Amino acid sequence: MERVKSPAQLFAALSDYWRGLAAPGRLPSYRAVDPAALARLLPYLVSVEVLAEPLDFRFRLMGEHVAMHNGRNVAGLCLGHLMAESRPSEAAFYRRLFGYFQAVVEGDKPLGARFDFHGSAGIPRSVEMVAMPLAGRDGEVERLLAAMVFTEVATAATRR
Repeated sequence: MERVKSPAQLFAALSDYWRGLAAPGRLPSYRAVDPAALARLLPYLVSVEVLAEPLDFRFRLMGEHVAMHNGRNVAGLCLGHLMAESRPSEAAFYRRLFGYFQAVVEGDKPLGARFDFHGSAGIPRSVEMVAMPLAGRDGEVERLLAAMVFTEVATAATRR
């Protein structure tokens, strides 16, 4: 798997692509996304379906880098399920992700974030991400396209 040179480079490439899909004053349609055009970025991408009433988020696609650092590929699962069925440290990560995705939907615009958490093996990690809203036929946010870059957080124990 090709590594990106930096999260900023990855996020800029995704942002440029997203802006190129958008008509003036409108969100891009998720149907306009061409995975082949994003081939180099795919290991870092997550496609998320926005479910309404009650609000939830279903992972539709999860790149290799994201799945590896998540501890498993959760494509097909909803964040609500993951929050309820995961160990406390993982559930806390999924709750933060839920709030982040909700902010992207409510804001109707891309949003970046960074937060630290303990991964499935208890290893301290950091994730930097940017999520782009994508519209359905009615113009409302129906999907999110996110890029995520995970790194291990250096601790006193890992520096020895």
